[in-house]
Amino acid sequence: MPRQAPRSTRRFFRTHPGHVSRPTRRKGAIRWLKARAAVDSTCSERVLVGGESAGGFLALAVGFLDREAEKPVSCLALPDAPSPAANMTNSYTLNCVIQTINPSGSALQRPDLGPVDGTLNLNGHDANVRGVLNLFGGVPYEAGANNWLQGPDTPAVYLYHQTCDGIVPFGQGYPFFTISNYCNLGFTPWHTKFPQTFGSGSLAAVFGANPTPTPFITDFDQCPAFNSALALFECVRYGDNGSYHYTSNPVLRSQKVADYFSPFITEGSCYTLGSHESGTPLQAQVLPNPFSGRLSVFLENAPEGTSFISLSDVSGKTVWSASRTLNVGENVLLSKMICRQGFMPCR
Repeated sequence: MPRQAPRSTRRFFRTHPGHVSRPTRRKGAIRWLKARAAVDSTCSERVLVGGESAGGFLALAVGFLDREAEKPVSCLALPDAPSPAANMTNSYTLNCVIQTINPSGSALQRPDLGPVDGTLNLNGHDANVRGVLNLFGGVPYEAGANNWLQGPDTPAVYLYHQTCDGIVPFGQGYPFFTISNYCNLGFTPWHTKFPQTFGSGSLAAVFGANPTPTPFITDFDQCPAFNSALALFECVRYGDNGSYHYTSNPVLRSQKVADYFSPFITEGSCYTLGSHESGTPLQAQVLPNPFSGRLSVFLENAPEGTSFISLSDVSGKTVWSASRTLNVGENVLLSKMICRQGFMPCR
């Protein structure tokens, strides 16, 4: 028997339905991309999804919310919402006249928010992903009770968080607790309007305790926790440091992310990469993918003159380049590995 969610969670999901519908829209986008794999030079079986902060929540939901049994109770059909009290009615001023909104009828209805996989781009492809990159995001507390975080199709996870994050808790807690409770300039704390969440620290503990552990790696930046006894000074420190809610050294993080996910996306063979956009004069096939030595490009039509070709790493740094006269058919670009393992765009 599913239990009724606390009122704070019901309010969160119903006030912010996008937090539930956005993952389903992203799953629809993944299905759309998988159907275009040959056109876009992508591998439909090696999809990664990631995001920071709210994007991290979305990425984790896309990767782990994959069974109807995992659906939060608050996303099911609920009784109509009661009419708001008089002091809660929405009002605004337009041309110096107070306009009052009194919701009624369908505005108070709370229908089921739909299947966890959504209904967008149901084209025969699934929305499964091979890996999830979570940058200082998390999951709602119901993810634990509804068993989101394990299963046969569980993706690999990269967890980044600063341990004293003041927006999304590193462990379990309310988002914005530090700012709301200690740095609110005397106003009533408002963090209880949000459900409790599990940040990257709690997720790592859950993953590590699973009988069949999820492939995951932690990348936690240590920082001094908020000292409530010195709240005045600590609020200034948090204000000066963006509440520690950001990615430190993004270039280093990018390389670490590439190094971690490379084995997952390069195991075995994938589809040949190519350029097949209609109207594109140069139709190319690049193979094999992944490559460990020989790398060739096959052309249906050869460009005139000399062409400049380059490989770069995730930071945009060029790791190999050459000027070549390209011909119809196979053109060998490399005959041996000249750079480290990872994702490399070819131009």
